[in-house]
Amino acid sequence: YGHSKGGNNNTYCHDSPLNWFQWDALEARDGDFTRFFRHLVHFRRSRAQFRNSKAFLDDAQVQWHGEAPGEPDWSDASRLVAFTLAAQGDSPELFVSFNAAHEAALLVLPSAGEGREWSPLADTSRPAPLDFLVPDEYLSAADAAAACAAVAAQTRLGSCAVAPRSCIILEAVQVGMVVPPGVLRGGVSEP
Repeated sequence: YGHSKGGNNNTYCHDSPLNWFQWDALEARDGDFTRFFRHLVHFRRSRAQFRNSKAFLDDAQVQWHGEAPGEPDWSDASRLVAFTLAAQGDSPELFVSFNAAHEAALLVLPSAGEGREWSPLADTSRPAPLDFLVPDEYLSAADAAAACAAVAAQTRLGSCAVAPRSCIILEAVQVGMVVPPGVLRGGVSEP
């Protein structure tokens, strides 16, 4: 819930507000961190890509990218990693990027496949509730659709901006797909 330790990385011996769980702070931020993590946990549980029984993903399941598709930068200076996870079952293909740099990155997106386009699902640089674009009690279906449309305009051009120190998740959806209220894309009902 965003509890700060005031820069102290070793607070085990403090019996004070520094360590006490602040339930009132959690309740005050219900639509913020707790909402994001509730949707993230549901997203992870609902996607076949994250229930892989193999110890490691093979080349058919994951493709690594950098600022361009298929060109990851594994150098020590790189602060960006991106990858796609292949569609499995009814779970569509996913594109994930982490930008740990102090500057935004503009990525060229891989193809989402025939009749498909990349649609935004999560962006940790955006304020709540626009950080996870799933309609719920904090984000109306109309607002989620409007936010998706704004980002999708850029992804249709084959690129996507990733803000500094943030992560994005895109999913491949049918061209023109509308997200019904209360349903997580991929056909899985919301919690």
